[in-house]
Amino acid sequence: MMMMMLMLLPLQQQLLLLQQLLLLLLLLLLLLLLLLLLLLQLLLLLLLLLLLLLLLLLLLLLLLLLLLLLPLLLLLLLLLLLLLLLLLLLLLLLLLLLLQLLLLLLLLLLLPLILLLLLLLLLLLLLLLLLLLLLLLLLLLLLLLLLLRLLFFSSIEFPPVLRLKMKLSLQQIRVISFVLYVFLVCRVSGQLNLQNIFCKSVCVLKA
Repeated sequence: MMMMMLMLLPLQQQLLLLQQLLLLLLLLLLLLLLLLLLLLQLLLLLLLLLLLLLLLLLLLLLLLLLLLLLPLLLLLLLLLLLLLLLLLLLLLLLLLLLLQLLLLLLLLLLLPLILLLLLLLLLLLLLLLLLLLLLLLLLLLLLLLLLLRLLFFSSIEFPPVLRLKMKLSLQQIRVISFVLYVFLVCRVSGQLNLQNIFCKSVCVLKA
């Protein structure tokens, strides 16, 4: 039913609906990526915490063994080494958190970029439509110029082959061109009826 309703809509509305659906899909994909990144961050944090706990347990065991076996200086050295290891692990944790924040910021920055790209595409479509309209206007102007030349310049002569093919005299061609010119003028001005066509014809003939 939804597909039938969409098919009944005009083409412009169908294009707008498709664009909106694409935007929604992109937003959903970005949200899924954000959720996946958050889950990965949580997993990494859990793993790091487990590693820290294991290291602490190992350190305690080593300390107990060293207390039983080694002198005081060696024990102090081992404690210092363990502290350094803990500091390194903390630094790694901080670096991971910073990387995660950077990834989130990049994703947030990608959203406006995608929107800008869509806006640029829409602007390009509008420019193409404007160019098509300009081309149509130029074609209409060329047709009007040709009709004016046929109407008001008597020095125009068609080749004999063209006259034979058309089977029309120059006077008949001028009359047909004049009628088409008046019809186009009334059509453009939005006043297409017999009275206006007659008035326009009389005005042009008097001029």
